[in-house]
Amino acid sequence: MKKYDKVTPEGTRDYLFRECKIRRGTENSLRKIFEDFGYDEVMTTSLEFYDVFSDGIGKMSQNELYTLTDGSGRLITMRPDSTKPIARLFASRLKEFVLPIKLFYSQPVFKRNVRFNKKFDEILQMGVELIGASGFRSDLEILILAIKCMKELFGSDFYLEIGHMGVITSVLNSFSNLKNEAKQALAIKNFPDIESLANQMGKDGAVLKTVSKLFGGKEILLEAKKELQDKEALLAIKEIEELYLALDNAGCAENIIFDFSVVQDVQYYTGLVFRGFVKGKGMEVMSGGRYDTLYSDYSLDIPAIGFAFNINETIDVLKKEKIETEKPKIVIYSSDKMVNPMSLEVVKQYIEKGYSFVSSICDTLEETITWAKAIKAKKIVIVENNKLEEREI
Repeated sequence: MKKYDKVTPEGTRDYLFRECKIRRGTENSLRKIFEDFGYDEVMTTSLEFYDVFSDGIGKMSQNELYTLTDGSGRLITMRPDSTKPIARLFASRLKEFVLPIKLFYSQPVFKRNVRFNKKFDEILQMGVELIGASGFRSDLEILILAIKCMKELFGSDFYLEIGHMGVITSVLNSFSNLKNEAKQALAIKNFPDIESLANQMGKDGAVLKTVSKLFGGKEILLEAKKELQDKEALLAIKEIEELYLALDNAGCAENIIFDFSVVQDVQYYTGLVFRGFVKGKGMEVMSGGRYDTLYSDYSLDIPAIGFAFNINETIDVLKKEKIETEKPKIVIYSSDKMVNPMSLEVVKQYIEKGYSFVSSICDTLEETITWAKAIKAKKIVIVENNKLEEREI
């Protein structure tokens, strides 16, 4: 007996009508920005050898991967992330290019929902990779690009949350064998666990509670410098300060907040990290940061930075907004079956006026009217004896 022939697997979804238009509109908007700023598109295969993710900086747990075997019995995984495959692509086909190289992509990723706190196992990602550049200029470019994308999609109704892995690394160095637990507690803002872990470490654990509260506007930068005395943490804060000043000078700082406890899901980030949120929504729609050691998996000493939009979450936000995604429909009908409305010159005129032309294949005018109402058409044009009659619905 079939149980699952009418449903999609958990973590996946189908898209209908308006959602499809929002998805394509979002992709087109982001693609234009990326291309306008000199980024070139690449696509990686949906199927990767398991070796790409089984070891090294970009390692992922096998529990997170959708795996299968190829015809030769080799272990294959469906792409769970775009950054590591692009690193593999660069190492195999692009490493002779003059650096830096600016790339963008739009492709689905597949990752098991092992913690049950994510909505999707299949996610359309769209993002950029700036490979071969480190330091202030490349960090600033990526932040400004991310902000421009957020503004294009959400207007001013968003904020960009900025942190730095240098602060997190500095804090976690105090926790020795409790490092993973402390990192996980910070990642999900589990304040009872943060309190418990800090208490276990005694005086050295106080910094965990401190960093978990370093969240807010530009005043947090001054507070962070007072509260965190480790050299690595102070250098990280100085980097963020300089970037904030540059963003302010560029008119891009009004939606910036800081969170020095931010920890990304993936493990390869080494410096600047950031996440994009829409005001009033819980899930991030975009995330990114610097990963200067990832390419060492391919024996390459190459820095990189980038970000990716979660298009699934973006669609869920945008479809609740009152945005016009469809052209008004107009239905054309003729009782003469030898008249093909699609070939009439009048069709071109309505399309040029901004209508979506829909030809009725119903047998009667009554059926056409009922169908036109169902598809929310604005008008019906009736063609009889080479004459046109236009009716409002």
